[in-house]
Amino acid sequence: MASCILLLGTLLLLLPPPTPAPCHTAVRSECQKYRHHYVPGVQLAGEGIDITTLKHSNHFPVDKQQVQRPDGTCTLCHSPKKPEELWILPLAFTDWRTLGTNCHSKVSKSNAISTEAVVREVTKSITNDWKVGLDVSAPMDSKVQVTMAGSHSSAANFAGEKMHQDKYSFSRDLVECRFYSPRDPCQCMCHDSQVTNQECCPRQRGLAQLVVTIMQAWGLWGDIFTATDAYVKVFFGAQEQRTHTVWNNNNPTWMAQMDFGDVSLNTGTRLRVQVWDADIIKHDDLLGTCDRAPYSGTHDVMCHLSHGQLKFKYHVKCLPHLTGNSCLEYAPKGRLGEPPGNRSGAVW
Repeated sequence: MASCILLLGTLLLLLPPPTPAPCHTAVRSECQKYRHHYVPGVQLAGEGIDITTLKHSNHFPVDKQQVQRPDGTCTLCHSPKKPEELWILPLAFTDWRTLGTNCHSKVSKSNAISTEAVVREVTKSITNDWKVGLDVSAPMDSKVQVTMAGSHSSAANFAGEKMHQDKYSFSRDLVECRFYSPRDPCQCMCHDSQVTNQECCPRQRGLAQLVVTIMQAWGLWGDIFTATDAYVKVFFGAQEQRTHTVWNNNNPTWMAQMDFGDVSLNTGTRLRVQVWDADIIKHDDLLGTCDRAPYSGTHDVMCHLSHGQLKFKYHVKCLPHLTGNSCLEYAPKGRLGEPPGNRSGAVW
């Protein structure tokens, strides 16, 4: 028995120490400290590329400036290359990781005997369907070929110049050294959720984000001998949220914001707001109820109670690709906003 325990202890000592998670959620103070210390490689993500020259366009459809969530938290990451440092991850990126501690270079060779073949080689790294929405197809009865991607790149220009002088063959060597990458290279936009799919499209109509702000009340009357001890309950569907209690005040102010997240407006569910008087000795007393059918936009509401009034507001924002009062209509929208466009044109 003693030998078994000794062997187990030896095995545990030989095991490598657990590797900490590369990224974690940080509090507001940490986020402010590293606010402009972005993770390595973030400057390479999301920049538009001129499809004809294959050069950087200096157009960034992806917002890399937003780093903190509404509650002030953010995501901080570290790297085995510099374990003592922390970097902040912009909200537009779902995750980040390193690809080992060493650079493993990869050399690939290719040969070409025409300008078109050179262009095909230099554009092999383009994996997205950049032709969507562009009318670049040659007529069916035409023998003309369309070369657009990479047609004005430095490699294509070099090959074209040489082909006008004599018959050449071209060799291309590519050396890659990868240090960082997204955790899931196939997950370019959104992760699956109950409300959106991988294309960031809502799974059904009528989906929206709902935020309610309870502001203040006047002229409440809940107790005979003392002022009102008021709090507010807000209901939507199966969700219930409430404010803190303002003690001994007939004109309380809360300014409490309640985020209900993604909700469905397609079910006819009404937003219910109730004002209550807290009672330590017996049950609490309901002072009044307001029901509203929420619709898109920001709306101020004055609720008339049995004694007094309550002011609150709510904000409804349709999920992407939805519009209308109840978010039931389809709204076409590019996933990354307006594209930079092609400036050089196709070569026929």
